[in-house]
Amino acid sequence: MQVLWTDRNDKLPWEENFEEEFLFKQPLLDRNADFKFNEPKNLAIFTTRQWLDEKKPILSIVHDIDGDWQFLTGDQFPEDIKIVALEELIKRDNTLNEVFDLEYGEEAERDFIGGQWTRNKVETDDEE
Repeated sequence: MQVLWTDRNDKLPWEENFEEEFLFKQPLLDRNADFKFNEPKNLAIFTTRQWLDEKKPILSIVHDIDGDWQFLTGDQFPEDIKIVALEELIKRDNTLNEVFDLEYGEEAERDFIGGQWTRNKVETDDEE
């Protein structure tokens, strides 16, 4: 049996005007402990050809101010960018779960798989 919580206005997640902040607070029975992100498993993520084809490690993750995610190898060029489902990244390297809580406008970097993540605020053109 699945339990669903309503928002403050007694709206269910599929009803119009449901308060989105309650979406990720839902107790989901299908949550896989190996997938910690609040986003859907099939969310489109920017990554690199190097990760996809050459199996290079993800060393940098950016959670853009607009909500997009970039999982980067560090040696990419704009023409190397590919799109994959978030779940595919986590299946290959579950240490990426360590940064599931990056806020909008934050980035994390490491030197190798299993290395310590260093988190920073993303610098924007407005801050220069």
